[in-house]
Amino acid sequence: MDRFLVGFAAKHTRRRLYLWPSFVPFVNFCRQIFMAPDSSAPARSSFALTVGVVLACFLAFVAIVGLSYLKTRTPTIAVDLTKIDAADQWKYSEKDRTARLVELRGKELTASTTYGWVDQSAGTVRLPIDRAMELVVAEQGTKH
Repeated sequence: MDRFLVGFAAKHTRRRLYLWPSFVPFVNFCRQIFMAPDSSAPARSSFALTVGVVLACFLAFVAIVGLSYLKTRTPTIAVDLTKIDAADQWKYSEKDRTARLVELRGKELTASTTYGWVDQSAGTVRLPIDRAMELVVAEQGTKH
């Protein structure tokens, strides 16, 4: 292990002579934590260190996930509606946006469930979806 750390320090530092004295305590620290006194088995403290590192990683993961789910919505900025075109004022009110969405969903429901003319001069009609599916199935059934 000493050879690896010394080789790493020698390869990756330009000021090797300056960093070497401060690097020796790090090597000694790593030797005490990761190597047993007889150098044949890991020290007992390595289990505690492993558990601590795993726990710290888990807590960091939980913290990152927790922060990502926090509601970070900024408050809406007060807008002077007199300066905005009347056709676009609905965009600045949650109540008006909700009413517009409800109106749109109602139009879509009506269009998908009722009969009507799309273009009367061309003879194009609108059918309810269920009836259109029945007609397509009947048409495909006669072809085969």
